[in-house]
Amino acid sequence: PAASSGRSSATKMIGALGHAARRATVAGGARACARQSVRGKHYLLQYDYVEGILEKRGPHRPEHLSLAKEFHEKGQILMAGAHADAGGACFVFQCDDTQPIDDFVKRDPYVQNGLVPAHRVKEWTVVDLASV
Repeated sequence: PAASSGRSSATKMIGALGHAARRATVAGGARACARQSVRGKHYLLQYDYVEGILEKRGPHRPEHLSLAKEFHEKGQILMAGAHADAGGACFVFQCDDTQPIDDFVKRDPYVQNGLVPAHRVKEWTVVDLASV
């Protein structure tokens, strides 16, 4: 007789079905995200950081992240993050015009406290690769 793995065939079946359902959910979620992300205008906000940002940002980081979360919850920031080399950051906005971006920059404690000496805003044309 073949060696048993200790799991019944019913348990293995349930595990396989669960794994397939998780894969389908992830794939469906990615497609839904792609469909959602191509509606409306998109903008990239790019920050340049001062030297030593990792040491200097500490007192301002909780408020900076809270502000980003506020804009994310309103559906205006889709994603954001610092460059791996800590030289800057990029934010992806979805909004009708640049007013929310201007508001974000004006309120950002990193900008207010001189940690962002320069920033740029570019309208970004998004291609829905799922429909290509």
